[in-house]
Amino acid sequence: MIQCPQKSQTEHYTDKTWKTFTDALKNAETTLNDDSATQEEINKAASDLSAALSGLKEKGADKSALQKLYDKHKDDKQGSYTDATWKTFRKALETAASVLEDDKAAQSEVDKAKENLEKAIKNLKKKTGTPSTTKKKPSSTSGTKTTKSAKTGDESPLALLAGLLVLSGGTAVILGKKRKYQK
Repeated sequence: MIQCPQKSQTEHYTDKTWKTFTDALKNAETTLNDDSATQEEINKAASDLSAALSGLKEKGADKSALQKLYDKHKDDKQGSYTDATWKTFRKALETAASVLEDDKAAQSEVDKAKENLEKAIKNLKKKTGTPSTTKKKPSSTSGTKTTKSAKTGDESPLALLAGLLVLSGGTAVILGKKRKYQK
């Protein structure tokens, strides 16, 4: 069985190919409803309908908004944007260029490319901190962000840890003696 577009979809296809399709559809319906139609006539009507269906061409997509957005941002430079957001932006820009070059691109593809490019532009994030001229050493923290305290000679975190260790040791001794006397 052949699945055909609905009449409400006429605006998606060129007038010429839609007319060819509707003529073939009417002929197929007439042939199918004709009790005296031969198998050869039925096969020809089905073949004509299939060819007309395959020949349907979508109307050209409106690419003007995508083109305008692409032209505005095609020469943007990474500058101070983060690598991750810049990569996403470049991918969306390349997709937009591909869709703009595609003569057979459907309107839905054009709309999606425009939406993705707008989202990538909106999500561009600036790098934080000041740019350095020296290369950064690779981090062994596997992506976790750590901050270093200023080198002031202050060793308070070490003293705090030592104090906690003494307190926990003292607590263990007291609890141990308490259990010994309860028995």
